[in-house]
Amino acid sequence: MSQVLYVAEPPAQDLARPPVVGDCSALVGLLFHEEWEALAAGKIHGRTLHAPFLLQIEIASVALNKQRKGFSDIVTDALAQYAELDINLHRVEPQDALALALRYNLSACDAAY
Repeated sequence: MSQVLYVAEPPAQDLARPPVVGDCSALVGLLFHEEWEALAAGKIHGRTLHAPFLLQIEIASVALNKQRKGFSDIVTDALAQYAELDINLHRVEPQDALALALRYNLSACDAAY
């Protein structure tokens, strides 16, 4: 009796542009030209970005802080650039975030990522 070997392979689009979770701090580096901009660009370039819907609020929060510090021209450009990014946003169920946070001693926000 011969055995059959099944191999799971990622979809073709994942081979061309491997998926990566786009953390807010990495995107802030790119959008607001922070000192870690080049490092973030290197980690993200050529990848398919994924993030929880929470990312949008985190970007807005950073924009708000920058705006309040008088960087309105940077904020306008950064938000326009963010709108052009191709990011696959995902819904995170609260019970899933809670379970991960408890299991790995994370904040609920970190668990969402």
